[in-house]
Amino acid sequence: MKKIISAFLLFAILTLMLGLTSCSGNTDHDRPKPSDFVNERFIYRMDNGTLKRYDLVNKAVSVACPDPLCEHGDDCPVTNISGYTVTDKYVFLERGFGGKRSMMLSVYDIEKNTIEPLVEGTQIGYVYMAEEYAFFSIGRFVYDDNGDVNKEVYDVYRYDTLNKKLEKISDEPIAGQLKIVKYENGKIYWQEVGVNIAFDYYITDFDYKNREEWGTLKYKEYCNIKNSVNGYSLEMDFVRPDNSLGSGRRVYFVNSETNDVKVLAECVYGARWADLDNRNAIIYQPAKFVPEEINGAEKLVLKIENKIVHVNAYDFSDVKEWSLPEGVSVDVNGMTGEQYNVGNYIGFGATFRYRENEKEYYSHGLFIINTKSGESFAINDESTRREVKPSEEVVP
Repeated sequence: MKKIISAFLLFAILTLMLGLTSCSGNTDHDRPKPSDFVNERFIYRMDNGTLKRYDLVNKAVSVACPDPLCEHGDDCPVTNISGYTVTDKYVFLERGFGGKRSMMLSVYDIEKNTIEPLVEGTQIGYVYMAEEYAFFSIGRFVYDDNGDVNKEVYDVYRYDTLNKKLEKISDEPIAGQLKIVKYENGKIYWQEVGVNIAFDYYITDFDYKNREEWGTLKYKEYCNIKNSVNGYSLEMDFVRPDNSLGSGRRVYFVNSETNDVKVLAECVYGARWADLDNRNAIIYQPAKFVPEEINGAEKLVLKIENKIVHVNAYDFSDVKEWSLPEGVSVDVNGMTGEQYNVGNYIGFGATFRYRENEKEYYSHGLFIINTKSGESFAINDESTRREVKPSEEVVP
């Protein structure tokens, strides 16, 4: 994902910006509707470039490779992964790291447990499913007469998952990567960004034809609506009392017309939407400031509570809580970011700490909650087990 290091870093920043500002939606088209989820059992997570599968029934984790005899070395199709997109029925895998070393996009069929390569390019954009089609952009280099790289451009592709057909739907290459913001009434709303171009927002039909301008203002207006509930928008600000160590956050809803404020939590360590596509609940990890003597002086220290809280954004009286198992810590930070949602289950990146034979160890995995049944459990990936070194900071 780079030509040179500086370009890679800039693109990473732009990618983060896209993640923090994007919204999504989906409605009908003239194709058959997808069948019910086949992926209500597994959560997929990338671990050091390897795709892992968390089985919510057997409460176990394994490498998500369809070959039972594979040793998961460099030739394994789910190792050396640089990115992935999980949909109801498929996982789209980006293998490689861009630049002059090209990347390969493959599709993993969850139901059939098969992996097939799709297309190769310098950069692979975001994959978005509109019914049974996957849309994405692929980068390629344009060379000058001397054979040197002149620029990098992108082509737009559509993959028909029913007929296993891949086609390039853009007539001319574009300057930046594409991300679909929403699909509605047969129209696709695009967000385009690149290292040397400004954000661009426009609309096309299903075949990437009949382009209309959408514009930044309409995009922001859409996102404001997407991020609001009954006229209230979700807000967060930092909380740091005088004479304190660390800072928490206050989470609340604000009505822009009446200025009415509904407080969800006065102090939390991390908070986010429970599901980015269906923004009907907030999840947070509560915290509080407690007095503690440090170097002879009393300080207020932020203490993170060992539980997760789920609040219905439409009915604040609907509150659920889950206590974390002893030795397990989770990461609930960020209003967006990597989230593991499948069916009624939500997963959180977790760190497990424990002692054996007078030594301390840690490993990583997921803490799982079921927002409907109230079930909760942890899945520890034993393959990540490491001994805690002196002064080592271990994070989820």
